[in-house]
Amino acid sequence: MTGHYIRKRVWTADWAFALAGFAGALLFMGFLLFRMGLTRLDDFGSVIGLAAGLLALALVLAIHAIVMVWIAGRPGGGRALAALFLGLLVSIPFAVGAMLAFDNPDGNSAYTAGMVADGATAPAGSTLMLGREFPATGREVYSTARQVADDLGWQVDTVESSALPQPAAGDLGVEGTVRIARPTLRSTVDSAAAYDRFAEIDAQDYTINAVASAPLVGLPSDITIRIQEDGGSTFVDARSVSRDVPRDLGQNRRFIAAFLDRLESAMDMAQSGVCL
Repeated sequence: MTGHYIRKRVWTADWAFALAGFAGALLFMGFLLFRMGLTRLDDFGSVIGLAAGLLALALVLAIHAIVMVWIAGRPGGGRALAALFLGLLVSIPFAVGAMLAFDNPDGNSAYTAGMVADGATAPAGSTLMLGREFPATGREVYSTARQVADDLGWQVDTVESSALPQPAAGDLGVEGTVRIARPTLRSTVDSAAAYDRFAEIDAQDYTINAVASAPLVGLPSDITIRIQEDGGSTFVDARSVSRDVPRDLGQNRRFIAAFLDRLESAMDMAQSGVCL
């Protein structure tokens, strides 16, 4: 008679726990391989999609197991709760991504108003922001901007300024009749030698071209910073565009906001006499 009252364990609890753990491991390994450069962005996207599907199934099975334990009194409640907790833990990155996608539905770029040509409009879906104005020379703002870019970990590729002599025709000239290459001055200087050289140039305009990488996933964005001195003030504008993705989840806006906020703080400190 006692065997009639034996209740079977809820098998969906064990499956839910296993699937949630596998989804978390899959997500971690996919992220790790992508950051190491061993997989492409498309492959990483497929891994995310597969992990999301397995996680959704795990949560459904965990809830089913909890309902069966509650209604039918079947054993396995502890495992079901553990599966639900693990599934919710693994779902945190997906929840954060969904929130960012909701707040930033379209676009993969951000601009300050000064980077948009007169009469033109910013690309569809891009974030339009305000630049900065400083009561300082272009050279002072440029030196501080370079330091801020370095502090943010951006890789400065090139710096341009109209104060440098322009090449007459191309980067290389021709000498005599044997066509010997003759180097000419460039308006664009490699970043390895650009820092000290441009810091000594008292120019009214500078353009910094840099590359920033998004936190965690490391997706690159091309950033252009324009510094223009005019009438005793220097104006700073910036543009940030993602290279590889059609939606940036607001990352380019955060790049520009972080740069301008730090630049403003550094300029305030410099003008107040505080050593950086």
